[in-house]
Amino acid sequence: MIGTNSYWNPVRAFGFIRPDERYAADLFFSIKYCQRGFGPKLGLRVAFDTADDPRSAGKKMAIDVAPSVKEIGAGLAFPCGRPRRG
Repeated sequence: MIGTNSYWNPVRAFGFIRPDERYAADLFFSIKYCQRGFGPKLGLRVAFDTADDPRSAGKKMAIDVAPSVKEIGAGLAFPCGRPRRG
């Protein structure tokens, strides 16, 4: 699936993706569900899969999150990770 990173909390390392599919609810994701080497950025177009969210019965979450091919080609992808402290 394809969507847009609509929220990102860099301190807690989680966010939400708004899928392109009409009427689809925003999907939770965590930094641990990013593909190695890529991280979230607000407004970044991303490709992802979905899975059942173990913490919320009946809800889906985004997994295998990575910048879309178009974003990689434009040089908008960047490394994953939490901000360094101190």
